[in-house]
Amino acid sequence: MGHSVLLYWKTVLSEPQGEQALEQEELGDALLSRRLSAWNAHLQQTARVLVSASNQQSVRRYRIDELQEMNIAMESSHASPLSTILERDEGTLRFGHALRLLQQYSVADGRDSIEELESVSTRDQLLTVLGHAMQRCSLAFAKSPFLIVPSDEDVKDLLDDIDLYGAQTLARVLILLASLHYPKSVDVRTLWRLLESLILALPLHQQTDPHVEREDDGEHPEGAR
Repeated sequence: MGHSVLLYWKTVLSEPQGEQALEQEELGDALLSRRLSAWNAHLQQTARVLVSASNQQSVRRYRIDELQEMNIAMESSHASPLSTILERDEGTLRFGHALRLLQQYSVADGRDSIEELESVSTRDQLLTVLGHAMQRCSLAFAKSPFLIVPSDEDVKDLLDDIDLYGAQTLARVLILLASLHYPKSVDVRTLWRLLESLILALPLHQQTDPHVEREDDGEHPEGAR
């Protein structure tokens, strides 16, 4: 494990017991027993702390690669749903990433979505909750193109995971995924959208169509604005 996560564990375990007593107990149990169930309990507690924290920047979020490494280190006779889902870039993981970005855009909307997931027990309830969450993401995406709205293919993969693991288990996994730290990335479509917005903000005599290459002689090509 990296130095930063080891330092985080040391900080949590060395602080006086109080509000963090449960977090300390579950982290200590996970590290000492190396049981996957204990590790998952620690992750669930960390996710709950993040949802209720007034300053989310003060709580460390695990990275995907750190979870993958810990899942390998933990003793288990079978792969957990979380470890399997983390191996894919699309599907359920993309829904979790969307929920994480929604939290960054609107703490209130993100918290509402997580709290709704906590009460899920059936497939219909999970789909309803995710439908509400994706509506919030879609509205936010109109104002902030850096948010993610899952595709139809992501929905198909999510439905497969629901059939495989059950709605309640997948709801817990989504809560965990929404608590992770994701690497920053911007897709090409977003870059084009930002470029076009910048060009439209230029004085008219400086605007050109970003989809048309400039001629070598430096003159405006056909289609320039």
